[in-house]
Amino acid sequence: MSTEMLLAVNCGSSSIKFKLYSLSNLDVLISGTASNVEVKGANPSIKYTVYEQGKDDDEKVSEEEKKGMPYEDVFERVIALVEGSSSKHFAQAIGSKSKPRVRDLVKVVAHRVVHGGTAAEPMAIWPGHEEGLEQMDALSAFAPLHNHFAVQVVRFCLKHIPNGRQILLFDTMFHSTIPPQVYTYPLEQSSEKTPIPLRKYGAHGLSYASILDSVASYLNKPKEQCTLVIAHLGSGASVCLVKEGKSWDTSMGLTPLDGLPGGTRTGSVDPVLVFHHAPDASEGVEIPGGHCARAEIVLNKQGGLQALAGTSNFGEITSTIEENAGGKNETSGAQLAQRDSLQT
Repeated sequence: MSTEMLLAVNCGSSSIKFKLYSLSNLDVLISGTASNVEVKGANPSIKYTVYEQGKDDDEKVSEEEKKGMPYEDVFERVIALVEGSSSKHFAQAIGSKSKPRVRDLVKVVAHRVVHGGTAAEPMAIWPGHEEGLEQMDALSAFAPLHNHFAVQVVRFCLKHIPNGRQILLFDTMFHSTIPPQVYTYPLEQSSEKTPIPLRKYGAHGLSYASILDSVASYLNKPKEQCTLVIAHLGSGASVCLVKEGKSWDTSMGLTPLDGLPGGTRTGSVDPVLVFHHAPDASEGVEIPGGHCARAEIVLNKQGGLQALAGTSNFGEITSTIEENAGGKNETSGAQLAQRDSLQT
């Protein structure tokens, strides 16, 4: 059995999701999530499952880390925990009796990157060929909850997983087919120099591409014959019109902030609202990888379900509603959050 592996990574501002595959047959070997990464006052936790193919006794592992552990250190810990797994299932799955160094066996690292600007194809990065990374980091202001953290992990992998080629897959790629009459904003071109043209780019494209493949297969149709409306609903939420197998329009815009409300994002609101809500909204603030206006922090991190219900966890919101069933408070935060999500 081949020992070559593929590692898939999805980095957010406070979480790192990862899956380790056998490269020969794409069997999942390990799957997990690091949560509460660089969340003030919280301990990062890493939970993952080591799979034994065809068995029901998969090994589940959970570990809590020290408060204040930097993002890169958490990812280093993820790799160390995977490598240090004592599961015999893992050793058998890769055809080795000894504990392997996963970083030596990984030949491909696939990174989900939210904003790729105008790029319509994946980007390959390897030692000595890293020119595109600076460009990706420059786009961090357009996806402040994701891009910079993904770039951090790419840099780590270049250094510590040197045998693996880094493949950057952009959510925005899927939406590169949106026509000009849809992606163009009714606003004069900015006189300021910007890293990318100011237009609609969309997000969640990798999710939409996967769903399109699944639906086309289920319907036994070529993708070019599929016209669909697809909703991606989670902490980040959006909807996409797929016309004849290609993205035609989507609710997210220049950044993932536009469109539906999310866990902490406001979604579409009157653009002037934030300047009345926060008088210092136009002031610049530092963010990982760059800087932005305070307004972007308010709209990205202080809105959505979190603002209405005090939590971005929809399970907690529905539990609160069920516990208060029969009460007369129809405008509680939980009720408003649920209705806001269901009506958008």
